[in-house]
Amino acid sequence: MEGPNILESDEKKKGILPRVVDGLFACIKTSADSTKYTVKLSMVEIYMEKVRDLFDLSKDNIQIKESKTQGIVLSGATEISLSDTAEALQSLSSGIANRAIGETQMNMASSRSHCVYMFTLNQESISEKRVKSGKLILVDLAGSEKVEKTGAEGRVLEEAKTINKSLSALGNVINALTCGSPAKANHIPYRDSKLTRMLQDALGGNSRTALLCCCSPSPSNASESLSTLRFGARAKHIKTSPLVIKVSEEKCSKKNGDASGTRDESFEKILEKMSERLNDEDIKLLEELFIQAGLFVDPDSEGTWNQPFKMLFNKPFLH
Repeated sequence: MEGPNILESDEKKKGILPRVVDGLFACIKTSADSTKYTVKLSMVEIYMEKVRDLFDLSKDNIQIKESKTQGIVLSGATEISLSDTAEALQSLSSGIANRAIGETQMNMASSRSHCVYMFTLNQESISEKRVKSGKLILVDLAGSEKVEKTGAEGRVLEEAKTINKSLSALGNVINALTCGSPAKANHIPYRDSKLTRMLQDALGGNSRTALLCCCSPSPSNASESLSTLRFGARAKHIKTSPLVIKVSEEKCSKKNGDASGTRDESFEKILEKMSERLNDEDIKLLEELFIQAGLFVDPDSEGTWNQPFKMLFNKPFLH
């Protein structure tokens, strides 16, 4: 993932992270002058089933939440603004230095956690007044461990158990995604671990996903290599949703503004009919559903678009 050193300049020895950063900023440099980009980086590790901020070690139990517009988000995680490749690599280097590592009989600097690198990109079209947002998420998974080979004991043993448990949960999610009936909705156990919850969008959401499996050529590790290859073979059958680009418009055209009056009148007629038949509980449920769907924010809002909803939720028709 990192190569011999995240700041290594040798092209042949670079890891995935520096290559991704180089490619990202190279694309930004060749973009049109009318397009403005902002790039932010968050970096966390999943250690002992807790999400820790690697840019701020005081944040050692970050909550994973789900947003209708942004998907899976890390509540309160530090975001660092990046302006160029050098700044990005330096920030990554400082975060990597805070990762949990330990010594085992197989590795002198063994990762004791899963590490997640989250790049958030905003593309603003100055001429069209539009903003597109996207995420690039890289995950460095800790390898599964056999205690008889690593000789883990005490704290290191507990870390190994947690790592294996989360990887097992990831395997269960992949099985559920690939073995279910297409005609019937299948329960996907994303919430069984912090790892699978964080990867929910990547595995079953609006995304493109790649999985790299590392195998050992040593005969002594044949069983682990075979297990890893089977894991990758199952993951190949996951079908993610086609990419949908979500665009937010800062300014609506005058034409759209003119059409809003007719639309509001239609809403008003529909809601007037509904209010004649609904009781208080039904109206409360409808209000919650509208809020969840993002159709409006607050019944007390003064926006013109919200006026028909205010008439329903303030119930002038009911009394």
